[in-house]
Amino acid sequence: LSPDSFVQMSMMLAYYKLYGRIVCAYEPVLTKNFFHGRTEAMRPATLEAKKLCEVFSDPKASKEDKLAA
Repeated sequence: LSPDSFVQMSMMLAYYKLYGRIVCAYEPVLTKNFFHGRTEAMRPATLEAKKLCEVFSDPKASKEDKLAA
């Protein structure tokens, strides 16, 4: 797990806990190491991210559930 992805998911979880929904966001991705590389955008708001937010917001979720998310 990269530090950047940890921060992205933390921000997404905080927004979910405040507003009860996933925010549409994008993450800049550098592809300069590739031929004609440039900066692209990636969307971190995936079904897996939504599941993680739901599990971490559920007071009944166990530690095992949270690790699996």
